[in-house]
Amino acid sequence: MTYARALTTDGIRRAQEFVRALGSDPAMPLTPPDDILFDARYSREIERAPRVEHRSFTTRREAAEYLVSLSPPLDQRSVDDWPFWSWLGLWHLPDILHTDERRTRMSSEEETFVVDRMDGRSRQSRYRNYLWTSWRLYQAFGEEAAYLLDLDIMEIGQITRRIINSPRIFNSVGVVQLILRLYTREKRAKRGRRNRPGGLDHLFRVLPQLELTHDVYGMSPDALLRILPPEIQKWDER
Repeated sequence: MTYARALTTDGIRRAQEFVRALGSDPAMPLTPPDDILFDARYSREIERAPRVEHRSFTTRREAAEYLVSLSPPLDQRSVDDWPFWSWLGLWHLPDILHTDERRTRMSSEEETFVVDRMDGRSRQSRYRNYLWTSWRLYQAFGEEAAYLLDLDIMEIGQITRRIINSPRIFNSVGVVQLILRLYTREKRAKRGRRNRPGGLDHLFRVLPQLELTHDVYGMSPDALLRILPPEIQKWDER
C-alpha cells in the first residue's frame, strides 16, 4: 500500500507520453515508471491522502466500491482535484489493462487515465477518467445507475458516452435517471434506442428546446417525462 499523490504539470505530460506509448506498443510493460508516480518533479503529496493498493477491477461498480472504502475517505476536495485523479488513474492502470482485449480498447483518449487541466477540452474530457466516473456515478446515483456501474470499466457505449460527455447531463440526477429508465432494462440497453422515433437521439434534440422554458436539469424523472413528446414517453412502456 502507498499514499496517493497528485501529478504536477510535468507529471501530467510524462503520464500522457506513457499512456500514448502504451497504446501504440502492445509489448510495453503496463506498470508506469516509479519516477512519474513518486518523484517530486512529477508528483506531489496531498492533504488527507488516502492509502491505496493495487486491485483488479472489471466493472465500474468494483472500482467505485473500492474507492468509497479508502481511508481516509475521499471528500469534496476530491471532486475537482484532477491531478489527484490523474495520479490515481495512472497508478491503477495496470490493474485494469490486464488482458489484451482491454489494452486494445484503451484507445488514444489518454484523458481516460490522465486529465490535463491546461487542455481546453479538459472540462469535458475529465468526465472520461475511468475511476472518477465510476466513483461519481456510484455516489450520485447508486443503484439507479446499475446499468452503467455493471458495465466493463473500459466500456464506453452510446448511452455511456452521451451521459459522460455532457457535464450538465452527468450532473443532473433527473436526466440520467430518465435516460436509464427509458432506454435500459436491468443490465441491457433496449433495442432500437438510438434511431427509432423517441429514441436517445430524439431525446437529446428535445432537451435543449425544453430548456428554454423549463429547469430541465433540476427536474425529477417523472416531471421530465410529463413534458416530453409522446414518442419519447412510449419508451417508458417498452
